[in-house]
Amino acid sequence: MSEIILIRPHHGLCSQFFVGNGYSDEFVENMTNVLDKLNTQNLTVKIVEHCDDICSCCPKNMGGMCENEESVIQHDNKCLEEYGYKVGDEILWNDLREKVVSKIKAENKLPSVCQECSWGSICEKFDIEKL
Repeated sequence: MSEIILIRPHHGLCSQFFVGNGYSDEFVENMTNVLDKLNTQNLTVKIVEHCDDICSCCPKNMGGMCENEESVIQHDNKCLEEYGYKVGDEILWNDLREKVVSKIKAENKLPSVCQECSWGSICEKFDIEKL
């Protein structure tokens, strides 16, 4: 059985715009490693509603819950609505990436999905053709 990576819905979106910025050096290193694995192996991801494999080294991870949980849940729910997935779904990474491009980026929904996100300025500058 192949490895399954746990992922919050909004991380499917955020990961497509990751340029090496993050909350700490440990977070950046972990996110880089997780994304390298996903992008080279097209692993199955399981959609979760709690801290995921990307959050594992985040300084905002408070025992499996984000210190900004209320805001994160809002981002997660908006992403789930756009993707058409639900918590517990297991899908291939490339299928999730395709949803980000076709349902959020191509339809210019970043402003509504990512309201109040502190990383929004990075995503807004990103060229969809590079995804």
